Amino acid sequence: MMTDVIGSHTIAALCFALLPVASLAQSTPSSPARPIPDTTNNNVKPLTVCEALANWKQLIGKPVAIVGRIDCGASLIDHNCFLVEDRCDRPVSSEGGVWPNQVYIMNAWEEGMLKPPSSWPKFDEAVLAQKLSLIGGSTTLGMHRSPRFKTDGSGLKYAGSVEVKDEWGIAYGTFFTATRLRKPGCDEEVGCGGFIGAPAALITLPRGLLPITRDGKVAGK
Repeated sequence: MMTDVIGSHTIAALCFALLPVASLAQSTPSSPARPIPDTTNNNVKPLTVCEALANWKQLIGKPVAIVGRIDCGASLIDHNCFLVEDRCDRPVSSEGGVWPNQVYIMNAWEEGMLKPPSSWPKFDEAVLAQKLSLIGGSTTLGMHRSPRFKTDGSGLKYAGSVEVKDEWGIAYGTFFTATRLRKPGCDEEVGCGGFIGAPAALITLPRGLLPITRDGKVAGK
């Protein structure tokens, strides 16, 4: 299902970049944010969206692999993607109400942001398949309309939309949100007001979100 998206990926990234490094990396302004260690040779146990959101405060600033349904919205200027579960036993709640069960995928790193892990780790296909089986009890794959664009002499133009199948996906990155989430009247703390509707974001490398099959195979890996 396609998510209705309000806002801009670039605006969200700039919100990070405009704040001091100390706020984002919990370091002094003279000490730049350190990259997350390369874990390519280690097996990383993925979490479902619900598992990650149930432990969101403990995951801030850590490298995390998250599995869920890919939910993207696109326009001529924006392309925003989330990992989603339809229902969670322990959804994130804060002042202002309950947040959607989704994690925003932020794959355009800018100076001042927490850095993503330096590369993809290895994943156990049997574990991934088990996670998908768990998600399948609360989340469905259906169809959504995906926009299409074409280029002509005057530039890029909208060319209608087509029905495409939903997919499971996995993203690996640095988990980030604010320790004090609020929907209305948010203060200046980075991430306090969420990320285009999501209560948390995953800061990834380019192509940090990939489809996975029901048997745990990651496309492109």
